[in-house]
Amino acid sequence: MTATADVEKDVQDYILALSDQGLVDYVAAGPEAYRPEAITFAQAELNRRALTLPPEKIDSLLVSAAEKTVRDRSEADRRKLEEYGPVKIVLIFCCCCILGVIVPFLQQRLEDLGYETKAGQIRRLRRTIKLGTRAFLVAMLLLAILAGLIRYL
Repeated sequence: MTATADVEKDVQDYILALSDQGLVDYVAAGPEAYRPEAITFAQAELNRRALTLPPEKIDSLLVSAAEKTVRDRSEADRRKLEEYGPVKIVLIFCCCCILGVIVPFLQQRLEDLGYETKAGQIRRLRRTIKLGTRAFLVAMLLLAILAGLIRYL
């Protein structure tokens, strides 16, 4: 089977209609973005067009496409962090608060039942949660102050 036989006609038409830079971008995107047989067809078309493009032009197009891919991925990662970062912070804080409410009741119940050893372990856990929550709040406050300072500079 050839690359042409594996790719549908509309995909072939799309690939054939791409500009040189568009074709290089298509190949550079690779199988993460497109089906492998479509990439194979696009590579064959790129090789066919190499008759009209000097090798250094193809190399420069491939390098710029790779740089664009890296830039796009880093931008997408940055957007995800900006989008979901605050949500994660709030969820962590809520979990700490919930644990801070549940643990004292658990400690008291264990003491009432006579499990002093377990109650002592829970007491230490309670102190750790309190310290962790306070440290978390202080860190978030410092980050907010720092972010505010950076904006004004």
